[in-house]
Amino acid sequence: MIRQGYKIDLTKIARADGKYLYKQHIMDWLVQTSQTDELFGEFYHRTFKNGGACAFNIEYIDVFDAIRAVKEAGGIAVLAHPGQQRNYELIPELARAGLDGLELNHPSHDANDRETIRAYAYQYKLFMSGGSDFHGRYDQLSGSVGDYCSEESGILALCY
Repeated sequence: MIRQGYKIDLTKIARADGKYLYKQHIMDWLVQTSQTDELFGEFYHRTFKNGGACAFNIEYIDVFDAIRAVKEAGGIAVLAHPGQQRNYELIPELARAGLDGLELNHPSHDANDRETIRAYAYQYKLFMSGGSDFHGRYDQLSGSVGDYCSEESGILALCY
């Protein structure tokens, strides 16, 4: 972004946990210094998405390796927002690999998504969780803490 003429002082940009720099922090700096008007507006999409100057592909760990690592660490493996990601077809194989739960209540899920997730959860004996997907003050989604709660199965799986 500096090459595109933006004035960015990396020593003054707030970071997560004091050390991690994300695009939200850069956008926040640009808004604070009046170099753009809003965090997630047209400038953000032009710069960080679709081949923009700061667009890049994130390389994710293989989902089966992720489940294995979570289980080996004693954790509980949950597939986050399958309705948003439209990856329902993976659920049977993920369940066989050790998946424990599905995120049911999420801001992007509509009634059809929730019905589909419930059916998979019952079929594969997976618990159902909730989550706001809240990312702090940088979040684009609306909603408040408590708006996207877990089902009883999720509470029991996570608390006992």
